[in-house]
Amino acid sequence: MNKRKDGINIGDRIEIIKITTKSERTYPSQILDIINEGNYLISGPIWQNQIIPMHKGEKIKISYVVKNKGRYAFDALVIRREYKNIYILEIQKKYPI
Repeated sequence: MNKRKDGINIGDRIEIIKITTKSERTYPSQILDIINEGNYLISGPIWQNQIIPMHKGEKIKISYVVKNKGRYAFDALVIRREYKNIYILEIQKKYPI
């Protein structure tokens, strides 16, 4: 598998950080597919067997760790969501934090 320059690959564990007016919550997720440079399909967040709704146009933060390099993060925008066999979000990377 070729390593991408941003260090994120299909199957990597990530964290979705959802910021609301009252709090900031972190949910585990995973990269399911890389559509192109900056667009990703990720598993939608689930907390205590409940789907956490993420809406089209919602701004979120994505955080991930690259082994022997450190923790990286970027802002993203939810482009699409679907609830078929698995809860999937398509996100678009905005810029590094």
